Amino acid sequence: MPQLRGPGVDRLVLPSDPQAWVDMKLRASYGDRTAAQEAMVNVSVRQAGANGRSQGRRNQMVTIDQGSGQQLLTEFETQAYFLTLLQRLIVDWNFTDEFGAPLPINRANLELLDAEDGDFLEAEAKARIGGRPVDQQGPSKTPSSASSLPVAAGPATATPPDS
Repeated sequence: MPQLRGPGVDRLVLPSDPQAWVDMKLRASYGDRTAAQEAMVNVSVRQAGANGRSQGRRNQMVTIDQGSGQQLLTEFETQAYFLTLLQRLIVDWNFTDEFGAPLPINRANLELLDAEDGDFLEAEAKARIGGRPVDQQGPSKTPSSASSLPVAAGPATATPPDS
């Protein structure tokens, strides 16, 4: 019988500091993807309900393509999508507060990341939305890159998005 289990994770060393790392799921689950889409829709609904007209830079349109065709989205919609996706894909990191206590993986802390690290993690998240490439599937193949290290797979954990 097939078993439903998490995809495993790998460790990504952040470009701004070689001592900073995050453990990220190897691929996004259906729930990860739909939670990110829901966050994006919630922004759209709030924007439409606010006044329904352009608000300058806040409604700047960007184009994203996730394999199913291009969509025109506002900057806020894409930010909500990727912050939620990152919050769900990152299962651990070594960031701490000034007292050495681990910081929670939440939207507020993700927004504090160095821009270079945020862009790096967003690119990693984009690559994990569709799952692993065919040439990396199988019992002995795992994704690899110069900036990632394998980490023991554990149960998938879901972090609810901040309200």
